[in-house]
Amino acid sequence: VVNQLASSPLFTVHIYNVFNGILPLLPLWVSIQVSLREIIFVFGLLWCEINREAVSEQLVTWHGDYVRYRRATTLNKRAKDLTSRMSNKGMWGKLKLMRSEYMRTMHENAIMAAVTGGGA
Repeated sequence: VVNQLASSPLFTVHIYNVFNGILPLLPLWVSIQVSLREIIFVFGLLWCEINREAVSEQLVTWHGDYVRYRRATTLNKRAKDLTSRMSNKGMWGKLKLMRSEYMRTMHENAIMAAVTGGGA
């Protein structure tokens, strides 16, 4: 019901086709039906335009959260994989696997620090 209310046209806007010389197949006047959804969308875009700094900061925060989430899931998957690989090894094999995983993690952390300018 809410979706139908948001999608039902409230009014029709007639816009003059300024590209008539470039796109002659389009009519001179274009009719667009405007619903509540389009009005909310336009006000959302206007708010983003007015508050560019806050939107930019929020996007950076979301990107950082996504990067940390991806890193955590990758490390979790790698830990499970390492556990399954270690179950068939002796003590020396387990130590070698742990050392190689430690060196790999240190290398990835150094790369992340260089790319992000700090810790990940």
